[in-house]
Amino acid sequence: MPLGTMAILHYKRCAFAALLGLLVLAAAITPALGAGKATKRPKEQKVSLLYVLNAKGATLVPESASTTRYRLTVKSPQHDVVWFSDRPERKSGTFPVGSLADHWAGFGFGSDPPNVAIDYLDSLGRNRTVLVELADPRLRKGRLSFAARLLKPTTVTDPDLASHADAADVTPPRRMRNVALFVDDTKARVLDGCVLQPFTVCPGTHFGEAEFNGPSLSGADLSGAELSGSSIAGEIENVDLSGADLSGASLAGIYEKVNFEGADLERAYLDESLFSNVNMANANFLGTFVYKATFGNSNLRGAQRFELLQELKICNTTMPDGSINNIGC
Repeated sequence: MPLGTMAILHYKRCAFAALLGLLVLAAAITPALGAGKATKRPKEQKVSLLYVLNAKGATLVPESASTTRYRLTVKSPQHDVVWFSDRPERKSGTFPVGSLADHWAGFGFGSDPPNVAIDYLDSLGRNRTVLVELADPRLRKGRLSFAARLLKPTTVTDPDLASHADAADVTPPRRMRNVALFVDDTKARVLDGCVLQPFTVCPGTHFGEAEFNGPSLSGADLSGAELSGSSIAGEIENVDLSGADLSGASLAGIYEKVNFEGADLERAYLDESLFSNVNMANANFLGTFVYKATFGNSNLRGAQRFELLQELKICNTTMPDGSINNIGC
C-alpha cells in the first residue's frame, strides 16, 4: 500500500473517534436528527412487499423433457415495475424494469427466489393464472426472461397469492397475452419502517452511526433510493447508493468502498466526511457544501459542479476532469 494512502487511512481512523464525539453531542442537542434512535440497528424481518409488472405477452417454454422447469420470457414489458408494502409502513414506488434483473439480489431474490402469479388471458379471452417460482433473470433486447419452476396451487399459502392459487392452471400454456406478474414478498432489512432495498422511498430518514456500523448494512443495495434530506452518519462500508437521491442529505462519517455513482448530492452537506475507495463518478454536486472532507483512492470523474470546496485533503483521487490529484498525500 502506498505511503500516502496509509497516511490517509490512519488519519481517517483517528478522526473517526473525534467524529463520533461530535455526532453524540449533536444527537443530544438536536432531537430532529434522531435522538433516541442510535441504539437501533437494521434487522432482517419478513415484510409484506408486492411487485407488479405488466406486459403484452409471455411464453413459458419447458426445459428439455421437464414438467416443472421452464423458461419464462416476458415480451414488451411496461417500462416500470410497481412495488408497494403493507408493513412496517405503507409505502410504494416504481423502478425501471431493467433494474429488476440488474438488482435481483438487492431485492433479496438471490437467496430467496420469489413466488409469482402470472395472470393472463387465454385464447378465449378468459382470465387465467399460472403459479411459478422465478430465478436467473435476464434482460436482452427488451425481453425479460427467468428460470421458472411450476408450483402446485395447493403449496402456495402466501396471503398475496392465495386468491390466485384457487384457480391456477396445473398445466401451463406455452403462450400467454395481456400478462401481469405479481411477485410476492421476500425478506428485507428494515430500519424504522424504511425497507433497505433498491429504489426504496425513505426521504428524511436519520441513519445514525449505530445503525450503519458493522456487518448489518454490509452489501446493502440502495441504488436509486429516495433518501433526500436524510442524515447518514457513522462508518459505512460496501453500500451501493448509485443513482440515489441524496439531495439535501447530511453525510458526516467514514465511507469505505461505497458506490455513489450518478447519485444526486445537490445541496448536500459533506461536513468533515472521510471517503476511501469510493466511486462518485457523474455524481451531482450542484450547491453541495464540501468542508474539510478527505478523499483517498476515489473516483470523481465526470462529477457535476464540484465546487464550494474548503480545506480538502485529496490523495490518489480522479478529479472531474480526469486528472489525478495527489495534493494531500
